[in-house]
Amino acid sequence: MFSRTVLTYCSMVVLQHAFARPPRDIEVLVTLQYDVPGFVTNAVYMNPAMQVWREEFNKRHGGRYNVSVRFFQHKDHRTCDDVTADAVADISEYLIRESRPDTCYGIIESACNEQNGLSSLAAELDVLAITLNMDAMNKDFLTPRSHPQTTISMGPSSASFSMAVLTVLRYYKWYHVTVLVEVTSTLSGLYSTMAAALLEMAKPSDDDDVTYEMVAQYVKSSISNDDLKGVLHVSKRRSRVFVLFSTGVFVLRILAMTDELHMSNGEYVFINCQPVKTLSYGIPAQFTRSVNDTSNLNAFRSLIFLLSATKEATAKTLADVNSRIARVTKDKYNFTYPNGDPALDSGFGARSAMDMSEMVALLVVDRDTSDPHLAEQRCSGRDLAARVSNRSFTQTTGKSYFSSGGIRLYNTDVFAFNTSTLSLQVLYCRQ
Repeated sequence: MFSRTVLTYCSMVVLQHAFARPPRDIEVLVTLQYDVPGFVTNAVYMNPAMQVWREEFNKRHGGRYNVSVRFFQHKDHRTCDDVTADAVADISEYLIRESRPDTCYGIIESACNEQNGLSSLAAELDVLAITLNMDAMNKDFLTPRSHPQTTISMGPSSASFSMAVLTVLRYYKWYHVTVLVEVTSTLSGLYSTMAAALLEMAKPSDDDDVTYEMVAQYVKSSISNDDLKGVLHVSKRRSRVFVLFSTGVFVLRILAMTDELHMSNGEYVFINCQPVKTLSYGIPAQFTRSVNDTSNLNAFRSLIFLLSATKEATAKTLADVNSRIARVTKDKYNFTYPNGDPALDSGFGARSAMDMSEMVALLVVDRDTSDPHLAEQRCSGRDLAARVSNRSFTQTTGKSYFSSGGIRLYNTDVFAFNTSTLSLQVLYCRQ
């Protein structure tokens, strides 16, 4: 009886101590670009979503956690080089001079930041970093944890898309492939990154009994139609499967040539993969034909279109959050989302902003609840980053899945052309 009383008393003391501790401070440090042309992660899309998320989180966890967001953005930056140069200096100065031992920090890196800069600094200071850079951790998917140990990736992962393409190739037993890569100055080598990831992951391994024969060809966006026809004419002798890492506009150019090149007879297939649902990359609506335009439909029937799958629509489930983000966006930046689309479903960066900010806080909460003693210790970026390995997390916008290497794995929608509706329609979602 005495021992039970003592145990009960001790348990009560531990619980009272846990609830009595002051709120845990969490600070999200944002180094995203403010307004670099061509990016869907500029301040106008990202900052309002982070502000609304912070308000929601503090309301939900009031008394236990207090989240703040600090922006390190420069309005005069117009290139990624500008962003990268200042990000390391800004964060280094702030964390060395002003960081507090009782505060957990998380750095949100832009797609501009390369791995050896800000991520290396974060590792040196043992601070969690979340990157949007698509290629920063592709190699690390194959060699888990070989990257800076405090960084995780929540951008569109080139490894994710490579896996999706290989799944399609394996399913149809297409092993002889030409990878055609559009080289465009406006998209910062994104398609080249995706191609490099695919070629790397297609290499023979002891764990796979399939051997792919892939040849990559790189062509500039400005290539003439005659020269592009020449590339296709030579390539079709080698393979009948073309993986196109290119914009939707470039794919349409290729499809328009297939009849003349005798490649619209059903014996050739074109696989186009897009990481983001925006017109600057490629969207399914670009391939919709009108009733009066039924020319060369066979070419469109040869197209398989892969697109990063949007998580469940938030228009109804998060109507209040979407409307608040839209209101802040209008008030602060005088911007209205096209067609009245909900901010989190628009294809712009609002959803990424909310997901990344929330992941910083979720990892701190996970750390504190897994071991009450950790709540009294200084936050370790290595510990926080390690917690995502091979796990899924329920976020405000839906579930997020992470590989062993710390990459969020995106689901991919697989589209094919429907001759009845004359448009691309989802066949299935690769998860």
